Amino acid sequence: MKMTTRIITLLGIALTSVAAMADDSGMQVAGLTADGSTIASTGVNLDSHIRFSDRGVEVYDGETLKMMFGYGSLESLVFRSTNTDGVSAMQDAREGVRLRVNPVETSLEIICDAAQSLRVTDLQGRTRAEFSDWHGEPVDVSSLPAGLYFATVNDSATLKFLKK
Repeated sequence: MKMTTRIITLLGIALTSVAAMADDSGMQVAGLTADGSTIASTGVNLDSHIRFSDRGVEVYDGETLKMMFGYGSLESLVFRSTNTDGVSAMQDAREGVRLRVNPVETSLEIICDAAQSLRVTDLQGRTRAEFSDWHGEPVDVSSLPAGLYFATVNDSATLKFLKK
């Protein structure tokens, strides 16, 4: 794995971990070979962190080493949900907030009970759109470049969505 790829992967892992994972998130990190085959995978949560050492990519739960991916056949790291229906991975049950469609092409549609504000941020944490008087209406995101974004409703429920 090239150094640039490692840095980008680490940034994606860190931001995804902070924004999207809880202790019962059903998320895991997997190491893949060049043909996309899984080398190994392990569950991750908010206490998890990843280190790039001379030996390989190390996944820790707190200070305990859970998994190490050697650099030999490792091509990439991916996060994936172990939830079975995809929708539950994209909703915050406490807030009753969920995406109507994901990935999104032009219009972001969020279903929620008591919307008051909406903020869309990119992977670098930059605010790309913000609505302080928002009440659940669809939001035009056609001007956003393709990529992964986070939509935060009422500063409490955060959903990730993919913009095509």
